[in-house]
Amino acid sequence: MKLSRSTITLVNVWSRRVHRWSMWLTLVLLVPMVLTGLSLEDIGEGESSLLSLFISPELVREVHRTLASPFAIMLGVMVASGLAMWGLPLLMRFLLKQERSAS
Repeated sequence: MKLSRSTITLVNVWSRRVHRWSMWLTLVLLVPMVLTGLSLEDIGEGESSLLSLFISPELVREVHRTLASPFAIMLGVMVASGLAMWGLPLLMRFLLKQERSAS
């Protein structure tokens, strides 16, 4: 299968869209992960945190544990699409150099 410029451009456009959406979803998941993580740190040290005054420590752990997998998946998707956005222009330049040297 030969890679054409239009294929690389299409993949680049889609990787930008996926990166943008995964970035926003990661940021949305980041806020409760940080709040519950800080609360768990305080609970582990024997202190009471502001969040644990309103929610039981077991619920804080459950929320943190439940959000951990989607957060990790979104972070992985964001990294993969970011690498694609970084690598595709390099691939395009390499293919253009090959075209120019072949002609």
